[in-house]
Amino acid sequence: MEQFYTIILFLLLSFFSSAQSQKSEYLLTVEYKLDKSHTKKSLKIAKKQKRQALETNDFVLFFFQDSTSALQLQLQAKKKLKLLNIHLNINQHLHPSFQLGAFDSIQYLCNGFQSWTTTIERNYLDKEQHLSSLLNPYGKHLGDYQHYYHYPKQKGQLHSWTYTYLRLDSNYTFIGSLNDDKGFTCFKHDALNQTMRIQKDCQNYCIEKGDTFEVFDLVIFEGNYAKVWSNYRKALGPNSSTAKAAIGWTSWYNYYDKINQQLLLENLDAFETAKIPLDIFQIDDGYQYEIGDWLTCNTKFPNGMAWMADKIHQKKFKAGLWLAPFIASKKSKLFQKNPDWFVKDKSGKPLKVAINVIWKAPYYALDIYNTEVQEHLKKVIQTILYDWNYDMIKVDFLFAACLQALPNKTRGMIMSDAMHLLRQWAGDKLILACGVPLASAFHQVDYCRVGNDAHTAWEFGILKALGNAERPSTWSTLGNSIHRYGLNEAVFLNDPDVFMLRDENSHFNQDEKYTLLLLNNTLGAVLFNSDDIRLYNDEQRILFRSIFPYQKPRIESIHSENQCYKIKLRVNQRRYIVFCNLSKQAINLSTGKGSFYDVQQNKCYHKPQEFLLKKHQSRLFYQIDTSQKIELLGGKNHLFSGQEIESISRTNDTELVVKFRQNAQKNQGIHFWVADPTVQYIRINHQSIAVDKQIASYGREKKKTRPK
Repeated sequence: MEQFYTIILFLLLSFFSSAQSQKSEYLLTVEYKLDKSHTKKSLKIAKKQKRQALETNDFVLFFFQDSTSALQLQLQAKKKLKLLNIHLNINQHLHPSFQLGAFDSIQYLCNGFQSWTTTIERNYLDKEQHLSSLLNPYGKHLGDYQHYYHYPKQKGQLHSWTYTYLRLDSNYTFIGSLNDDKGFTCFKHDALNQTMRIQKDCQNYCIEKGDTFEVFDLVIFEGNYAKVWSNYRKALGPNSSTAKAAIGWTSWYNYYDKINQQLLLENLDAFETAKIPLDIFQIDDGYQYEIGDWLTCNTKFPNGMAWMADKIHQKKFKAGLWLAPFIASKKSKLFQKNPDWFVKDKSGKPLKVAINVIWKAPYYALDIYNTEVQEHLKKVIQTILYDWNYDMIKVDFLFAACLQALPNKTRGMIMSDAMHLLRQWAGDKLILACGVPLASAFHQVDYCRVGNDAHTAWEFGILKALGNAERPSTWSTLGNSIHRYGLNEAVFLNDPDVFMLRDENSHFNQDEKYTLLLLNNTLGAVLFNSDDIRLYNDEQRILFRSIFPYQKPRIESIHSENQCYKIKLRVNQRRYIVFCNLSKQAINLSTGKGSFYDVQQNKCYHKPQEFLLKKHQSRLFYQIDTSQKIELLGGKNHLFSGQEIESISRTNDTELVVKFRQNAQKNQGIHFWVADPTVQYIRINHQSIAVDKQIASYGREKKKTRPK
């Protein structure tokens, strides 16, 4: 009976929202101070009118709407105003599929505040978790807990930054902001009542008489996954960066800050000895005297960082170096000598960002508008990139620049200014951004982290239980890579963080290692790891070599249900399907119609194949082109089977000449499917190869046996 009444309640709520959707108005609310008096005004905006000007005694609101689904709101002050809050209420019945009774199946994208913040689809029964007060000293400024968002305790109260979507099966309604450089945009979903509030972060922002504030510049798109993301990418404008996808090594996720000159040289030599064609060798935290003292090395690097860059270049790799430009530790010389360089809290003291347990000290935020700070940071960046000759900087903890709004700057404006400064100082050298509100990095950096730090285990359970959405978490960073994939190449190249294949200092099982490797390569363009490759066993070595040479995937669709994902993609002209299970339960799945090659099992299926996908497991299938008389299946030489092959020329119906790509692994064999079941032999590179059950295998290196 209780379930019956719950259903009735849901239907009533749906009916009410459906009735609301017939209204032809948006509702805009503006709260502000005028001569110390608090004023709140609500204005109704007609949806069907393309251009409107709504005038009050204190301001004029300009509303623009065009046929390309763009919606703009500008506020012109008639008197000096101090804004407190601006939000626009709209109804969620934006897509014809979102009709009566369907709202319990709608998924809402909740895009996290910054790089590290969990990004996930939620439904009307979900409740967002606020950071536990136990973690306030360590994490309250890392996300949106302190200034930006009040976390309700009710179910179905969800929020997303910069963009969001509502998804019903494969139907999407996508809403995105184009002007977060004017102020961060938050989309607040009331899933039960099917309403959305779009809010601009502009608290205490002052507008002078006659000035105009661009409140919203929004786009709304409907369609399938590919269509809505394609439209948003076009609306964001072309990506000016010429950076290419990079495979590299970083010291952090194995050694953390316990690095030294000799250790890095040993890892560097290991890649040269193994003839691994890395793009970038990046040194992370642990070289500097203290956090903030970037140009002073500690005693573990007696030859200095310019010398280290030379050593990396001698191996024909690009050199990368980590720093966190907008913060400094309390223990640093920078903080002790220049306390006036830092953002001040309400009491006039330097604003403490957080305590870092690895650094064993609190750290503070630099004031990016202080001219001495700007000169100092310019010197730091340009010394690293042009005097020491590093090719890339990884700039981290960037969110700290915008913790405190100013009367003439919203937090979004401050973060945007900070990113412009970094781009200006770096010139045409590479920037990898991390710990940044993503919209502020659009078109400003070459690479950008889109997820949490990967953990050495699947999840950091204690921090998750305490509501830390910015915690190290492999589960979370994989989900972020999936849900933020649409940004890749549009505004920067996505960094999904590292994969780990090692056994040492790792708590992953084999399924989890493969999932991390496969999804990072499927969804990312920065493919780093931190393993000591000298310790790899044969299986790990083969798997690591299988990512070379990099071949760019193109995602065609992503279907998700209960944290289980089906990703259809192309690599060059070959089609693949990735199934991955990020949930805690095994699930039964099917390949669906078609002919498929199971890469891991080396089997072909010509009818729907059911299989069990264990928790945290992934499977990769190649979609066989059965129109070919002899079809390349591939094998384990390349992660995406067949991509080790550059070209195939056919002498006749049963004779092929195969050419491998440069830097491709060749000793694991390649397999071919033969359409004619009566064919017993084919010739590959002038060798006669037996066909067994329509499969011909070529080139596998035979295992050496002990002589008798």
